[in-house]
Amino acid sequence: MQKKKFIIYRRDARKGSSAYSPERIEDLKAQYECIGNPYNESPKHWIGIDPNSAPDDLLQELTRNSYEIVKAKYASKRGQKQTRSTV
Repeated sequence: MQKKKFIIYRRDARKGSSAYSPERIEDLKAQYECIGNPYNESPKHWIGIDPNSAPDDLLQELTRNSYEIVKAKYASKRGQKQTRSTV
């Protein structure tokens, strides 16, 4: 099984990055000061998070959402591979 990342956290920078739906990223940035550009990933699919100033419920929501996005993407790719091998 291949490992997939859905959250990146750098202790030295005290910042994190999380995968997120591109259509919601700008809304989140406007709504929360703790959300900005990611430090090392594509800003189209990732958000930057300051976990020290983010509310706990927001961190939980972002973590769950990020996990579900990556899980669905991986399941979709896995299904495509299985379909190709049975054809």
